[in-house]
Amino acid sequence: MRFQGKVALVTGGTSGLGRATAEAFAREGAKVVIAARRVELGREVEGGIRASGGDATFVRCDVTNEQEIKALVEHTVKLYGRLDCAYNNAWVAPKMAPLAEFAAEFDANFACLRGLFACLKYEIGAMIASGGGAIVNGSSATSRGGAALFGTYGAAKAGLESVTRTAALEYAGQNIRVNSLCLGAFDTPMSRAAYKDVPPKAIAASTARIAVRRLGHADEAAETVLFLCSPGAGYITGANIAVDGGYFLT
Repeated sequence: MRFQGKVALVTGGTSGLGRATAEAFAREGAKVVIAARRVELGREVEGGIRASGGDATFVRCDVTNEQEIKALVEHTVKLYGRLDCAYNNAWVAPKMAPLAEFAAEFDANFACLRGLFACLKYEIGAMIASGGGAIVNGSSATSRGGAALFGTYGAAKAGLESVTRTAALEYAGQNIRVNSLCLGAFDTPMSRAAYKDVPPKAIAASTARIAVRRLGHADEAAETVLFLCSPGAGYITGANIAVDGGYFLT
């Protein structure tokens, strides 16, 4: 129960890595606020956590809307009195396209990056009032070394990593740690949707590049988030932690 008495906020918490992280925080004793756009799924996650004996509240929020983010954080503090941990996971699903053919994907991804700035703005303010905290931002292996057909997604995620380092530097003196996860290939509803038109042989070839020879499980990413938010990671800030099964080792 590492997070007994703590309050955790998870954006994009209705499926995949976000849902697994919200459920993991609750199992470890945290009061959890789940933020996402899909109300029905949000109520389902909230209900599942409560049925298991945890404390969770769903709040509908579009992270590309700064006023909704502001209201989300204010509601969290009003409801639970503080904010200790945040996992900024919400993002649009990656769309594959060559750079010469990108269109709406560019604006959608950079709207999410703009939303990350807003999340940090209000989360950090709430954490300062609470005496400190820990934030984890969800990045992607597509930000490293180029990723064919994921140019706009990778570029926006590289921006996320830069913002993470800046926030870590600026707020370390106020007992706030900020890190990011460089996530590889995970078996989630979002990734399955992104790869639905990719030939099985191409997927198999990509998986073969992963040192552990498999896709990641959502719980594995969730456990890394919880570690980074725990006292055990008290000397880690400004890091971009690879959770990719050794993809870049091969």
